[in-house]
Amino acid sequence: MKTLIKLILFIAIIAVGGYFCWQKGWLNQFLGTGSELKIDQTASIVEEVKKISEFTSVKFYEELVIDEKKASKWVDNKAGNLLSKLTGKDKKEISNDELVIIAKGTVRAGFDLSAITDSSFSIHGDTIRMVLPQAKILDVIINPSDFEIYEEDGEWSHEQVVAIESKATKQLEQDALEYGILEKATTTGKQKLTSLFKSFGYNVVEF
Repeated sequence: MKTLIKLILFIAIIAVGGYFCWQKGWLNQFLGTGSELKIDQTASIVEEVKKISEFTSVKFYEELVIDEKKASKWVDNKAGNLLSKLTGKDKKEISNDELVIIAKGTVRAGFDLSAITDSSFSIHGDTIRMVLPQAKILDVIINPSDFEIYEEDGEWSHEQVVAIESKATKQLEQDALEYGILEKATTTGKQKLTSLFKSFGYNVVEF
């Protein structure tokens, strides 16, 4: 009977002592759990950022006027040759076909985040550092409905019109680059990503 009472007292002491240690947090420290547990969040951060894929930080809008001219067909015949001799002008100066197209387009610039890896990030406490890829033009958009023929004089083939529309697209991209779209995309992109990472709980964000 005495042995049973001693056993019960021993178990009670162990239980009370264990509860007291748990309350103080000593048990967690002993087992390596609790507030001291460190979890590498890099993988989850990479996964979240990769979901963004093409990250657009700046858009550039412009309305272009493309004025294209070419020599009219009739200047290549005898009448054109005669008129060129009488006026002393080159045949291209005598008569031109003209096509004026108005194009409205958009250029998107930002970052391709689909290829980032764990090595792109460094996390220490509440500080996160990211190696950001270079900003680039993601696409130049001029829809078919965004082209308007303002003036058409003479004969223009479908191929010639398509070539002029392609010229408008290249001009739009060039104007966006001269505007400084890549620099603006970098600055704005860092600001937006900083807000994103701070929403994850990081107080210091560096690029």
